Amino acid sequence: VIEPGNPRMRTARFVSYNASHMNGNGTAEDPFRPAPYEMHFWAEDGNNFWISHAEDVNPDGWEDLAAEINEVQIVGIRPRNGFDTFFFSCLTVFQLLTTSDLGDVMYPALRGTTDLAATYFVGLVVIGNFMLFNLFVAIIITGFSETKAMIQKEERENQRMIEADKMKKAQSLGQNMSLGQSQKSLGSMAPNPPSWLENLWKWFLADVLKIKAGPMTPEDLKEKALKKQNS
Repeated sequence: VIEPGNPRMRTARFVSYNASHMNGNGTAEDPFRPAPYEMHFWAEDGNNFWISHAEDVNPDGWEDLAAEINEVQIVGIRPRNGFDTFFFSCLTVFQLLTTSDLGDVMYPALRGTTDLAATYFVGLVVIGNFMLFNLFVAIIITGFSETKAMIQKEERENQRMIEADKMKKAQSLGQNMSLGQSQKSLGSMAPNPPSWLENLWKWFLADVLKIKAGPMTPEDLKEKALKKQNS
């Protein structure tokens, strides 16, 4: 805190907070004004005093501030973990859900209000952290698990399709190879056509036999025709 005419900062203990407390005599020169902060100087036996104003002031401006004020004023950077504004209230609740610096928020709140405020912090930690926060984490993990299962299923389907395609190609290749081998075996089993020398020899023998046998009689022609018909 800063006292009037004394630019040196003094350390005081925050005792309580009462929004309805007023300072002043109620006169025109000294009207009533809100003074909700009850403070007490450390290492002093004096009575508690009430402060009506708190302001964020850098140390460079304490000398000018001490010359302007006429009562003790709280100075310095106010902690962000509080419930003065909606934004910092949300930030403080998120901090409490993570159980980070829980005492730095709870004990000033207890000193500024009543001990019943502890039930709020206990309920917030039990319900918010142990239930809702863990439930939120469980939902995220479940979503990741379902996504991973779907990816693995798609990979198995793709692998099955690749293996089926390989099997079809192997069967088609086997059929083509067996067909080629059968055609090759049939070609090897077929008799080779006679050469021109063999054909010439057959014609020569036929002519010689005809010369030796002489002209054919009608009976021979008839018998030859019957053989040809029967064959």
